[in-house]
Amino acid sequence: LLDKAIRARGGPLPGLTRQTQAEVRVGFPGTWRWQTVIAAPDRYAWSIETTGEPTHYLFDGRVVRAFVGSALTSEDASPTAALRTHARFTGVMLLVGLQAPDVRVRELARAECPPGAVFGLEAVYPDTGDRYLVGLDADRLVVSVEGPVLLPPFERHAVRALLDDHRRVGGYTLAYHTRWMTDGQPLADDRTLAACPLARQLPATAFASPARLPTCP
Repeated sequence: LLDKAIRARGGPLPGLTRQTQAEVRVGFPGTWRWQTVIAAPDRYAWSIETTGEPTHYLFDGRVVRAFVGSALTSEDASPTAALRTHARFTGVMLLVGLQAPDVRVRELARAECPPGAVFGLEAVYPDTGDRYLVGLDADRLVVSVEGPVLLPPFERHAVRALLDDHRRVGGYTLAYHTRWMTDGQPLADDRTLAACPLARQLPATAFASPARLPTCP
């Protein structure tokens, strides 16, 4: 089922740059704009627009770094860094890294599938024991993901993402709208403004500085 889902999406995805506008409901409510970059196997960057210089959070697979503009403000190599959970959740949403030999993936029985899904997958990562449920529609496109995310200043939460408005871009079918929930309550509602699939896998060095990140016009 995982192989079929990857084929339905358009094949293996080396990475994705995405510009997003989100209506955030909790923590810091309001309209936010940001760019994310994800690359296999677990590299991730989140760049948030502010009234001043942008704030960047980068994970190169080993260290999480924070920047204000181009100035490095912190480094965190701990396994509990919050951005690691964001990177993993986003990777599951895009089926990036699920074919790694250490990730345990199984097809769900129909009764186990998430609400609204026709098919389902369970993915368990042995390094943390974290478990994710992926819901697929009849075309085997991802329509939901459930799993743990650390959301400072809040505690670790089981988050559910509901995906729709699938569009064809760069040879891939990607969801352009995501609703984020936890404990049945809305966290955020985001819409993709631009999505740019990467033609090749980015090296870890691309996630060491915001200046090295690809951008999406």
